[in-house]
Amino acid sequence: PPEPPGRCSNQLQDKVEKLYEKKMKEGMDMNYIIQKKKEFRNPSIYEKLVQFCSIDEIGTNYPKDMFDPHSWSEDSYYEALAKAQKTEMDKLKKAKKECTKIEFVTGIKKGTTTSAASTTTTTSSTTVRDAQKKR
Repeated sequence: PPEPPGRCSNQLQDKVEKLYEKKMKEGMDMNYIIQKKKEFRNPSIYEKLVQFCSIDEIGTNYPKDMFDPHSWSEDSYYEALAKAQKTEMDKLKKAKKECTKIEFVTGIKKGTTTSAASTTTTTSSTTVRDAQKKR
């Protein structure tokens, strides 16, 4: 981006110079100092900072015609994609379970007449043939 017009305030410039001098002379590490503060260890500090400073977490410095992160719909994010994938996998599992159910019937039942046994045998062989066709 282009350089901002004008100069920053003298107060801000002095503060930055003092911090830079401390870093160079004393080896001061601002990240270490911030991490040691009690407020930093607060797990909700990030959310509070984002809210307090009105930060757009998915914002960008690119021009909107080059890249606009807000142009994506909700179903493009990983939560929605994972949900859709899980739904499809559940459908496939259910279809696979229904497809693999094969019912076997015994061919001869004790104590029945010959005509009933032949009917049962025909049903059994038809069921087996149907199962083989599905494969």
